[in-house]
Amino acid sequence: MNHTGARVGVSIILCTYNGLNRLEPTLSHLCALKPVDLMELVVVDNCSNDGTGSFCSAYLQRHCGYEWKVVAEEQPGLIYARRKGISSSKYPLLLFCDDDNYLSSSYVQLGASVLQEHPNIGALGGRGIAVFESAVPEWFERYHYSFATGAQHTSSGKINKAAAEIYGAASFWRRTALEAIYSKGIEPILSGRSGGRLVSGDDVEWCYLVQLAGFEIWYEEELEFGHLMPKGRLNWAYYLKLKQGIAAGSAPLFAYQVLLQNRNCSSLQFLLLYFRKTLTILFQLLRFRLSQLFAAVPAAPERQVAAVTFKSRLFSFFKNSTVAYQRFCFLKRVF
Repeated sequence: MNHTGARVGVSIILCTYNGLNRLEPTLSHLCALKPVDLMELVVVDNCSNDGTGSFCSAYLQRHCGYEWKVVAEEQPGLIYARRKGISSSKYPLLLFCDDDNYLSSSYVQLGASVLQEHPNIGALGGRGIAVFESAVPEWFERYHYSFATGAQHTSSGKINKAAAEIYGAASFWRRTALEAIYSKGIEPILSGRSGGRLVSGDDVEWCYLVQLAGFEIWYEEELEFGHLMPKGRLNWAYYLKLKQGIAAGSAPLFAYQVLLQNRNCSSLQFLLLYFRKTLTILFQLLRFRLSQLFAAVPAAPERQVAAVTFKSRLFSFFKNSTVAYQRFCFLKRVF
């Protein structure tokens, strides 16, 4: 329910790359949404070469009962597709729906209601429920969060962490929060997954930026959506590659984390913290390597995850020291 008396406007932004074979159930759920006062769907075709754009137009022409459009973004990368969706949309509340998300029928109504009642929310996340195409591997439940499924907080409401975050799948964003970022000339460092590249962290960077701009990050457990888990993702090699991609963005994000925890942190203090963090990761990796030299059996799954994560983080911190320092100084200046 909208308690403010104002009409609610939501722009749903669906970004896709070669999504032809997975989009139909996603679009079906979008077409079945219970509407709010004003609602539109913007499909962003991000460099697809499989006829995705034409398929979406034909499907929506037949089945969608509210306003929609299909636009193209020629620069590969999820963040560029989302920026295209933002610039092509018109309503104050934005909902990013991935091309493998199945939104519950009341998703937009419930999310819009929470955002209307709490105007300081910058981003709002829901609870992903895994939809499996094949048998569920025994390790999935332990690592499900990396696949954007499961609860994102202990309960509904504000996530009370200095550096709070939600996953980008089926997430709401307030347009004014994002405008508060881009009006300062801030361009995110992380561009998100592109094609087969799994480097991620762009959603987290947006969360950190809107918090620096004075907005809050919330979770609503009643916001439920299905998240397709295709067979190709449910193998251990893919998961290790996914974890490697997540860890690859850790150094640039460290600049945000430090500033969110201490707005008065100086440049010298940041450099000392960065150096200490790098040494800590190096020590963790060396300790793991030494333990493996004397191990009689192959590393257990959780130790494999730790090894991949430590190695990727360490590489990120060595490679991006200048980037992280420059980003810290820039954020100090604009915020």
